[in-house]
Amino acid sequence: MAQESKNENRKQRIREAFHDGKQVERMPAREDMAPQHSDDVIYRVAPYCRVSTMSEMQAESFEIQQQYYNEYIAKHPNWTLVRIYADEGISATSVKNRKDFNNMIEDCKAGKIDLIVTKSVSRFARNVVDCIKYARDLRALSPPVGIYFETENINTLSQNGELLLTVLAAFAQDESVNKSISVAWGIRQRFAKGIPKLVKPYGYQNVDGKLVVDEEEAGVVIRIFAFYLGGKTPYEIAKILTHEGIPTPTGKKPCWTISSVTYILGNDRYCGDVIMQKSLCVDLFAHKRVRNLGQVERYRMRDVHPPLISKEEWREAKNRISMPDREAVILEEITGEGILSSLHPILFKEDIDV
Repeated sequence: MAQESKNENRKQRIREAFHDGKQVERMPAREDMAPQHSDDVIYRVAPYCRVSTMSEMQAESFEIQQQYYNEYIAKHPNWTLVRIYADEGISATSVKNRKDFNNMIEDCKAGKIDLIVTKSVSRFARNVVDCIKYARDLRALSPPVGIYFETENINTLSQNGELLLTVLAAFAQDESVNKSISVAWGIRQRFAKGIPKLVKPYGYQNVDGKLVVDEEEAGVVIRIFAFYLGGKTPYEIAKILTHEGIPTPTGKKPCWTISSVTYILGNDRYCGDVIMQKSLCVDLFAHKRVRNLGQVERYRMRDVHPPLISKEEWREAKNRISMPDREAVILEEITGEGILSSLHPILFKEDIDV
């Protein structure tokens, strides 16, 4: 009964408010939602800019963005520039590998930044989850850090900022997915027409877009196959090559490993063939790739470049790769001791790159 009385009182107050016509001064929202601060307080501002490729035009865009923000900050007398954070030549689908972006977030957490300014939602992130996550994380800091998106005129610290950001970030993500689908379609059309992506394996040189035999490295590849078909294990072969001081395929490790030897033994390019679409992306935003086991078409081109071994030798070597060898490669990848990483114990970087 008491609750009903309270509800009725609330309704009555609403009726009286409409009936009495009380004078209420309306204060319109600002057209520019960019934070407006009092002149006696200095706010530390960090612009963030990004371009997705390293082409000449995009490189110019990168420089233009930086110059623009220098002038933009100067127009606000109570803003001081922390520094311009910028990632050049990095995709926006994930923030994991965007070094300066992550530096900026850490500086926000360290209390060095009050406001991030960026051109648009798509410059900041094309992944809705990332975009909303960082907006919320920064707003939860003490004091909160805002993000101002110029093109969309969104300030994440405003009352309706997160709602607008969620909608626009979803559009940006959809745009990124559509672009990825278009790029993948173009790559598959190229494969179907017999235009492979040129990946230079150990033993070859790239000369004007064609694979040409590197006699010194090719000799090492031929020896590896001869050793293996002669009965030696990948471990024994790696030990011999290391003892002889032969440079590894990457040059990043002082010694050959089981995985580096097994990579060569499992690479079909050494018999002159190319298999394309060996892997596919199953998560655009995590950049996760898996081996293509028939989910999408694969494409084979035979006798594309000079072989280092016969097809019979390559097939025999591949068929003889034992389970212990595979397990050893997996172990090296887990412990980080191998010089090559992969999603599959036998088919290495060639699987991912074509």
